[in-house]
Amino acid sequence: MTSDDLTRVYPAHCDATTAGGSVRNCQRTALNVLVVLSLAVLSGCTVEAPEPVAPVAVPDAATPDAPADGCPVLAPEADGPIRSGVAIDYTDFVNHAGRRYLAGFNEAAPVARTDLGDVVLRSRCSLSTFNEITGRDPGRPRDGDTAFLPQGTAIRTVRGWAPECRLAAERDGQVYVYLALDPSAERAQPASCALD
Repeated sequence: MTSDDLTRVYPAHCDATTAGGSVRNCQRTALNVLVVLSLAVLSGCTVEAPEPVAPVAVPDAATPDAPADGCPVLAPEADGPIRSGVAIDYTDFVNHAGRRYLAGFNEAAPVARTDLGDVVLRSRCSLSTFNEITGRDPGRPRDGDTAFLPQGTAIRTVRGWAPECRLAAERDGQVYVYLALDPSAERAQPASCALD
């Protein structure tokens, strides 16, 4: 493409500049456009329309009408782009019956699989997985939401402990003990009933 070709492509600009008798300015502008386009081509720049993104099944704790048995589908058309820039560093938690339970407290002695009792709930949504997939903040956790337990993971009672105090779940071949948090404490600390 030559500067004459560009002059034909951008006649409105050239007409405006040639009206004052400055054909040279029109050619200089056309040459500048040619240089910019050449640099873009040489550097590998291309402009393509983005391909449509299909809805992805992910949990959305901020959705008030989320189904009771799992994670809703996040529709990109309604909620904007699937990916955004939020990264959350979760602590290992389970929400059950309006209470928050945390794993990783030193106060919790290891539990053997034989000490696991009845299933009280199954993980509804792993919020860390939601965040990894979407890069979004899923909002306030609901009952059944967990930080790391895959959807459907059995969360059980611990023999000798009330379910309001301790729960446990298996993940990656290990048993994790979740201690109920003291709701009146300023910082995360176990409820008194969860301590030995």
